[in-house]
Amino acid sequence: MVRDFFTDRNTRDPQLASITVIALHQDTDSVTAEFRGYQARCGSDTALEIITDHARPATNIPLLDRTAVDSVETAGPLAIKLNLKQPFSPLLSQLTDRAGMMVSPKAAKAEGDKFGAHPVCSGPFKFVERVAQDRIVFERYSGYWNKANVHFDKVVYTPIVDATGTSYVPIDADVGSTLEAVVTATDNGGSTSVTSAATAVVAQVVVAPTPPVNSVLPVITGTLTVGSTLTVDTGTWNDPQAAITVAWQRCNADGTACSVIANATGSSYLVTDASSGSTLEAVVTATNAAGSSSATSSPTAVVPPQ
Repeated sequence: MVRDFFTDRNTRDPQLASITVIALHQDTDSVTAEFRGYQARCGSDTALEIITDHARPATNIPLLDRTAVDSVETAGPLAIKLNLKQPFSPLLSQLTDRAGMMVSPKAAKAEGDKFGAHPVCSGPFKFVERVAQDRIVFERYSGYWNKANVHFDKVVYTPIVDATGTSYVPIDADVGSTLEAVVTATDNGGSTSVTSAATAVVAQVVVAPTPPVNSVLPVITGTLTVGSTLTVDTGTWNDPQAAITVAWQRCNADGTACSVIANATGSSYLVTDASSGSTLEAVVTATNAAGSSSATSSPTAVVPPQ
């Protein structure tokens, strides 16, 4: 189980993704690891130099404790031996943790505190450029051992402005991209950041269209007498592009038993003697590609006889 964990973590390491443990020997005072053949773009360092430097004692890296390692020696062309001062069970876990990620020792020494801005190692992708607060660009590395399974020519990381909380709602600009969260912990000793695994590609959500919905009912205004003109405000609908039609109705004095008035389909209606003793209503229908829905005004008062 230890070997599987160690191997799996290194094959997913974006710095040296082609290092794989093929044999692991451990006793109370030493650990010996043999690696599979390696090819990567990592400055002038050899694979063994990088692996050996990665395993050396270090006390100045946050979250990383290798004080149990007394010395590191070469045990073969691609094999190292870690001699321990005492048994230390977390060692293999720490060697594969993000906080102890393998880097080029020569490049790290040459760049100093600017090393993070000038990475030299490559796994499936190689570094192209980093523009502060704008983007980080990688392109596919042709020397990667498993390049046949790398299906993207370029990867571009862009920050999401003002997305600094524990929750985030994807927007249209995220469609076609993956998302990550970078969490930074800071204390008096400095800061350490870890990055989540990437999400799946953000998909465009297609919302099925729905018929228009009314939120404010139609309202009839005007003088309620025979020979006067009434006007209807068609109300408020959630689809401003919907087609609007109007049908005026004549109802009993109590607003029931309504019937459509022939040819009264405009936003205004001339009250005729036929409406004396009746109330009037306007039925407004809104139509879009998904269908139609209607809303009816409140009935008027009874139209007085002429």
